[in-house]
Formats: sequence, structure tokens, C-alpha cells
Amino acid sequence: MTRIDKYLLSQLTRNTVISTVVALVVLLALQALRLSSLIVNQDLDIGLIARMISGLALSFVTIVIPISYVFAQLGVFGRMSAEKEFVAMQSMGHSPFRLLKPCLGFGLLVSAASLWSSLSLSPAGNRMFESSISEAYKRKVASVLRSGTFSEDFLDTVLFVESVNGSTNELDRVFMYDEKGLGDKSVISARKGLWQIDQNSGLGILTLKNGVILSEAPESDSVRRIKFGEYKVNADFSRRDGSAKNSPPSLSFSQLLERINTAQNDPAPRRPESIRALWSELSRRFAVSFACIALMPLCFGFSLSNKRTAKNRAIMTGIVVLFVYWTLYFALNTWYLKASVPLFNRTSIFAWLYLWTPNFIAVALGYIIMRRRSKVLD
Repeated sequence: MTRIDKYLLSQLTRNTVISTVVALVVLLALQALRLSSLIVNQDLDIGLIARMISGLALSFVTIVIPISYVFAQLGVFGRMSAEKEFVAMQSMGHSPFRLLKPCLGFGLLVSAASLWSSLSLSPAGNRMFESSISEAYKRKVASVLRSGTFSEDFLDTVLFVESVNGSTNELDRVFMYDEKGLGDKSVISARKGLWQIDQNSGLGILTLKNGVILSEAPESDSVRRIKFGEYKVNADFSRRDGSAKNSPPSLSFSQLLERINTAQNDPAPRRPESIRALWSELSRRFAVSFACIALMPLCFGFSLSNKRTAKNRAIMTGIVVLFVYWTLYFALNTWYLKASVPLFNRTSIFAWLYLWTPNFIAVALGYIIMRRRSKVLD
């Protein structure tokens, strides 16, 4: 390994690590703002908050690594252009394009790290985050109740409780207005209530006792009145926290392959379009990981300049490149998942084709730009 290679690898390593830390901090800060209301309203303890942040950090690693490597390359190459280091290399008889060799080797290592994270760390982090969110609602959902006040943040209903026992979660004189539970708008009144967690299913259950249900009957323009001894309301936390149990991003690589094999062998799937999400998730993990290599020629081509503003321009270029790349990626992925094309449910080749398209375009554009700018330093 030559001195130039060692110098370049040390610069890329340092800038990649710094960019990774900065990107993680920014993404976690944005997510903290989104989750602040949940943390405050549910009065979460520090241990649960730490689990949420740790899960988010692990789930972001796969996306952060390619972004960090792009900025690392643009920063290093932009500085070398601005400080005339490419000119110095030419005067020594070295072409700037020889830097592509160590960059490619380092890019392969970064892509391997991103792929390993995508197949193991990110799913584990996503599971940790989903479980911590569900646990937060299960453990603290009753904390929004206040004696003698109306609450609109309890199981998507309007609830009034005359008194609440904070230690046992027992409720006295419960009044509930529910627009979804019975299909029609209904009013539920009960003398007693109890909030508890079912240890078998892990779901939260609100049990009402000795009450009456009043609901609309539009077909007869009347009101139905039903007395009950016990009425249970199940809490669907997966809808409320925006996650689903065993969602594709939370599956390990082996679990994802097993789920795909089961879906493909199902002769009469209830939701044939759901297999698209599994194929999309599998191809996404590989496509995003290899974005490090796909974007490398583009970054190098944009950095070839003798202008003093090359470094600042490189940073702005990185923002534009990543914005266009991820916009195209999410647009193609969304179209693949939502399009009413029956053929998409029969083979996974379209998932690989659409999600790898941004990588193919990046490689093609990088080659074109490198050829056009190869004369800049002459």
C-alpha cells in the first residue's frame, strides 16, 4: 500500500466516522421531537426511553452509513481539489483516477458493514423500538385518565371517569363515547371499570361492568339500548403507535426468507399484495447497502475541479445527490407497493428492478460525469 493510499484511507475513515455520528445525532433529534409528546404524556421512565433511542439508532445505521460515506468522499475529494492536491499528484506523474482503486476497496468494506447492519442490527433495532412503543402504551395508557375530567387520549375514545385508583387502575362511574368500536356511534356507561394487561396476548384490556350501551340504529331511526354485566374493550396498539407486530423491517434475514417462502407456497393468500412488502424489504436491504459503491463514481466526478470553492460546492452537491437519490428510491418503492399490477404479485424480479434503479442510474451518471471532467485537471 502506497503512502497516497494510506493517506486517502485515513481521511475517508475519519470523515466517514464523523459523518455517521453527526447523521445519527440529527436523525435521533428529529425523532425525539416527534416522540416528545408520547414521552411527556405517558410519563415514560428513563429505561424505556433509552430502549427507544437505542432501537432507533440501530434501525438508522443501515441508512446512515451510505449517507455518511457520500459526504466523506465529497468532503475529502473537494478539499483535495480546492487545495490543488490533484495538481500535485499530476506533477508527480500520478493520475487522480488512481484514487478510485483504494476508494473502491474501502467502499466494499463500508457496503459490507452496511449490509451486515441491514440484515442483523437494523431489524433488531426496529423490533426493540416497536416493543418499547407498545410497552409504553400498555404500561402507561391509563395515566392519561384524571378523576372528574374528560379524556380524548384513551383508546381513541372520549372517556369520563368519576374516580381513578392509580395503583390498581380501577375506575368508578365510567362514561365512554365511542365512534368506532360498535360500527356506529355509541355511548357506554358503566358503574365499574378495570384497566389490565392480558399476559397471554400482551394486549391492554379495559373491562367495564354493570352498564348499558346506547347506539344509533340508522335503519329504523331509533336508539338501541343494551344492558351488560361485563364488556371488554381491546387496545389495538399496533395501529396507534404506527407499527405492526412482526412487520417486514423487524424480521431477521432468516425470518424474512421464511415468511417469503410461506407466502409463495400459500395457494390462496388472503392478501396477495402483502408479499410485495416482503420482496421489497429483501431487495431494499441489499440495494441501500450497495449504494455506497454505486454513488462513488458520481461523488468523484463532481469533486474534480480546480476552483477554491470546490469543497463547499461538494457539500452542496452531496445534499442534492442524496435528495434526488432517496426521492427516486421512495417514489419507485411506493409505486411498486401500491400499483394495481397483478404481475407484481407473481415474481420478485420487479422489486429488485425498481429498488436497484437508483443505483444503476447513479453508476451511469457517475461514469458520464467522470469522462466529461477528466480534462478539467489537464
